[in-house]
Amino acid sequence: QNTLKLSPVETDGLIFYISGGDGKYTVENTNNDTVEAIQSGNKVTFKPVALGSSTVTITDNSGRSYTLKIKVAYSVSIYKVFAHQAGVAGGEMTSNQIAELKSTMLASIPVEVGGRYEFTWKTRRDPENSWATSGDVVIYTSYSTTTPLTGTFEVRQVADFLNGNHDRYTITVGTETYVYNYYRYGQISVGSRSGMQQTRWMFLEDVTNKYTGEYPALETAIAIQGITYK
Repeated sequence: QNTLKLSPVETDGLIFYISGGDGKYTVENTNNDTVEAIQSGNKVTFKPVALGSSTVTITDNSGRSYTLKIKVAYSVSIYKVFAHQAGVAGGEMTSNQIAELKSTMLASIPVEVGGRYEFTWKTRRDPENSWATSGDVVIYTSYSTTTPLTGTFEVRQVADFLNGNHDRYTITVGTETYVYNYYRYGQISVGSRSGMQQTRWMFLEDVTNKYTGEYPALETAIAIQGITYK
């Protein structure tokens, strides 16, 4: 059976055109409380109403039919962490200080390699407000964890002259807040608009202010989580 997935945030619905058969169609919907099926000739618009599922059957006058199962659920994005990196710049820092700070930064990344983030998108992108959107997040801090962290997130588009516009994730878990810039993995450039274009992604966190007290010569400190998207 064919299945169509709709997110409840897509309130405009999706439009489909019916073809084949004798050109005269009827549309039957088993659950109007979950999805509306609005027919106009050979056009049908499916509008989500509430979470759940429904079955729509399209039949022509000769009795031939097509059945479509519709599921209304929030979209979920899964980001799996495959790598950690730390970048430190400070012209007056010693090599020992840089190595020590990088080690501290890597140990402070909240999700180990093999862990993952699961984002449930609960609002529609707002073009009038930096394309903002938000939802819930579940964080598996390691591959084997059975007690994930839960929280909320907000995403906004940020202008970046060097690397182009990108999304910035603000994740809140209890009293902790993480601010991640979302880029293609290896894309970041310093002093140039060019960069590597790869299919993997990363969360980049600027942690400079967190460590300047301990390392006064520190200029820049960034922690990177390489992620794959599912």
